[in-house]
Amino acid sequence: MTPVGSSTSTPSTDLNPSGSRADQSARGAAPDGWLFIGGCVANQGAVYDRFDAVVLLSAPVDVLLRRVADRPNPFGSTAQQRATIADDHAAYEPLLRAGASHEIAATTPLATVVATLEEIAEAVSGA
Repeated sequence: MTPVGSSTSTPSTDLNPSGSRADQSARGAAPDGWLFIGGCVANQGAVYDRFDAVVLLSAPVDVLLRRVADRPNPFGSTAQQRATIADDHAAYEPLLRAGASHEIAATTPLATVVATLEEIAEAVSGA
């Protein structure tokens, strides 16, 4: 798992639940604010119990493919990479959905996504 805004970390396929940054972040969250963590690894369910909410930001595969085509990151620029994205979406989104406590359609305007995340955070924190 990668904390939001940390794009320089090395991607991994697993995490160490007892020593992961997700665990460290959950234990060190600011008492007067919310902590949002974004990421996806094979065994992420091992740390779900450390969070008040697990939110899936979902989008149809055609939207994902259009978004990767429009970004400066070169991943997704080849037909093979786009096929991998489509295959991964089909295989993993149902699993992510099953583990999520909430789901937000990431096809809505960004302001709506942010407002919905804030509503979820307020609801689970009792704010």
